[in-house]
Amino acid sequence: MRARGLTGLLGVISLVFVHCAAGSSTESLSNGAGSSGGNGGSGGNGGSSNGASSGQSNGGQSSSGQSSGSPSSSGPGSSGTSSSGGDDGGGTSSGADDDGGGTSSGTSSGSSGGGGSCTPIQRGAAPTSESASAPGPYQTMSYAANASVRMTDAYDVTSAHIYYPVGATAPYASLPIVPGFLAAESSIADWGPFLASWGFVVMTIGTSNSTGAPDTSVDQNARAAALLDALTTIRGENTRSGSPLSGQLDLSRLGVAGWSKGGGGTLIDANTTPSLKAVFAMEPWNVDISGNVGTYPNDTVPTLMFAGTADGLAGPPMPQTQYMSIPATTPKLLYEITGGSHYVSTSPTNSTTDMAPDSMSTGNVARFGLSWLKVFMECDDRFRPFLLVKPSDATEFDTTLM
Repeated sequence: MRARGLTGLLGVISLVFVHCAAGSSTESLSNGAGSSGGNGGSGGNGGSSNGASSGQSNGGQSSSGQSSGSPSSSGPGSSGTSSSGGDDGGGTSSGADDDGGGTSSGTSSGSSGGGGSCTPIQRGAAPTSESASAPGPYQTMSYAANASVRMTDAYDVTSAHIYYPVGATAPYASLPIVPGFLAAESSIADWGPFLASWGFVVMTIGTSNSTGAPDTSVDQNARAAALLDALTTIRGENTRSGSPLSGQLDLSRLGVAGWSKGGGGTLIDANTTPSLKAVFAMEPWNVDISGNVGTYPNDTVPTLMFAGTADGLAGPPMPQTQYMSIPATTPKLLYEITGGSHYVSTSPTNSTTDMAPDSMSTGNVARFGLSWLKVFMECDDRFRPFLLVKPSDATEFDTTLM
């Protein structure tokens, strides 16, 4: 469905909004596990803390869901013994929930993957377009995913961090995010605390040349491999002794994301890894040595693509070529921002980082990125209506969603 002029959908969207507003919110969770003890590793990412502190304060450096700018990729993180408390999975959430509404009863059906159903996770009060464009209700923490967490040569372990929510009910959906050509981890790091503030676990990574040495010049295929390898690290955190996320992750809810060549790697993974629940690609670049733009005929993973009309590296018609190569049976969406540069979706919170061409694109990018993961990883259909309306700053807006 091409969503230029969505007049025919306005009635449907209105009904969906009415339905969502009528239902009560809940944190409907499966495999809930209690907060685990252990010390958070050192990590230099994150700004000042936001929101009320929670009993689930595992060790690690506090970072704010409302922080602006890219967190530093280095610096000491505080370590400390976690205190007991927090949620025990399926119980009533506490602590940081005070910012965004507590848990209340209610259920809803949710969709995932290629259209199947899954147990919905609904966190906090019913979202609005405005609230989904801003940091969420939870305080966040981060720690360095260095060699003491897991040694690998697939990405740069000297520049990798894991962000997680404090006070939300486990288990959590998780995803790694990788930057683009000649770009550091910090270039996409704003997504870490933003998504964590909404209840996701997010790992941001620097890139390596497969020898373990930092190397920002590796191609999209290396970035695709790095993302999948980062998922191995995330899985390990669910069982590693001392991990603040031990027993906290739902390993059936995994995704990947990336920017530029990292976005190309994201689409490669979507094409080859159908077990992923969702991906989003920021200004994806994927061109082979013959100059052919990558195609993804086997992609069955819900795929969101951001693009900009003023992108001199991965701009039109590259986004359209990649989008159209994904089967029409796959949930997919292309949001191309008028005047957007190659950086237009790199930050959901900082209009300077993403070189926003207008006053609304940063919030729009935040809302679409968050809503995509909420719908397809947490199966929270309260966010679906936000994906159906073409933003006023979109030159092109194509989707198969109904």
